[in-house]
Amino acid sequence: MEFRKLIEENLKQAEGFARQHQYTQALQTLKVAKVMMLKLNHLAVLQESQTVEALGARAVIERLEQLIHRLESKSQTASVEAFKLENAHRLLELARQAGATNRWALANQYAQLGISILTR
Repeated sequence: MEFRKLIEENLKQAEGFARQHQYTQALQTLKVAKVMMLKLNHLAVLQESQTVEALGARAVIERLEQLIHRLESKSQTASVEAFKLENAHRLLELARQAGATNRWALANQYAQLGISILTR
């Protein structure tokens, strides 16, 4: 990753300044490297939380798919149940579309609403 290499280069540069007894320059370089390291950490945490959010949303979407499939496999569905299934299908599609554009919180909400409609 280029960003990590840049941080490493700054640290090596700070070390070089310290060897040359240019402590003010070394300190300034270390401050820049510190800001970069904090940003790198923040980006890693952000990416990890997005991954967890995506996994959670995918699990809810899968649960909705299974529920729809189970209800559709029943031979008799009342008109109210058919109406609920139709809405659940629409919400499932909206959840899939939101997931496809990495809007996992929205995908999760759509899928949970679909499950709620079918289980009430």
